[in-house]
Amino acid sequence: MKSNLLSKVRAASVFGLLTDEVSDVSVAENLVTFIQFFCEDTGSVETHFLACQNILTFFESANSEAISALIIDGLVKHCGLSLSSVTGLAPDGASVMVGKRSGVAARLKQVNPILLNVHCVCHRLALACTDSNPSFKYINNVETLLRQL
Repeated sequence: MKSNLLSKVRAASVFGLLTDEVSDVSVAENLVTFIQFFCEDTGSVETHFLACQNILTFFESANSEAISALIIDGLVKHCGLSLSSVTGLAPDGASVMVGKRSGVAARLKQVNPILLNVHCVCHRLALACTDSNPSFKYINNVETLLRQL
């Protein structure tokens, strides 16, 4: 399945990445990455799961240097894709991802200056919803309680 996906990505010549780091109950820091590209076969933009990498397996912390290295390593070594083909990055708004000097986006832009960094729309919507209505505080409290359980 992955080789079929990668052949479609190579045919598209350019692609974007949607990525975020996620902690699970075992306190593992995982980097989850999706890839988005125009598929000539279907004539539409497609988004597919690309990778889930445990950051702490290779690095001591989930900092921007570690995340950037995992993205580059995953694309180049494991997928055989060129970093110059990445035209878009959509991370959450965390400073580790979008920091102007040493965030993941800034590090990837050093390698590929045409990369366009856009704050993920889903993350922006979630932030807007939690701040827009006081009644959402109850939902946040329930979510926090459920996570703690």
